[in-house]
Amino acid sequence: AGASAFAHALNAHGGLEELGLHKNDLGWGGMEVCKALQNNKMLKSLGLSHNRIYIQAGETIAESMQTCILCRLEMNNCWIGFQGVAALAHVLKNNVTLQVLQIAKNDLGDKGAVCIAALVRANKQLVDLDLSMNGITSAVAEQLSDAFKGNQTLQCVDLSDNAIDDQGAELLAK
Repeated sequence: AGASAFAHALNAHGGLEELGLHKNDLGWGGMEVCKALQNNKMLKSLGLSHNRIYIQAGETIAESMQTCILCRLEMNNCWIGFQGVAALAHVLKNNVTLQVLQIAKNDLGDKGAVCIAALVRANKQLVDLDLSMNGITSAVAEQLSDAFKGNQTLQCVDLSDNAIDDQGAELLAK
């Protein structure tokens, strides 16, 4: 019910530019909020962190990102996993507004990191990327390093609390 109210507010208040819904236990109702993004042309910042919105919400946000002008998306600890981030990364490759993407603690693993590497190579607007606590290993360090080197806008990357060993760190530092 609460998520429906937030979704209605997004639809009714077309001038809303920022919405923080962190730690609201949105669950599956978070999809309604994500769908409402398609109708809101002014929202620049959306905070959904610490809500169990799962893979489907990640996919729904990806669909919505095609029409909205978000500059900042915070989805830390939302349980979107590899499939949710794959959908997001696919759409965000060509996004011209998103500058901050925080997707820490979403169990992305190496598969998700590969999707993010492709996003970073293609997206020329992203400035801040948080990938902390995602089970990323040294196996994809070289792919991430190559992506980071090829992106001139990226200024801040958080890879803390992953499984990147000394060899992976050396690859990332190159």
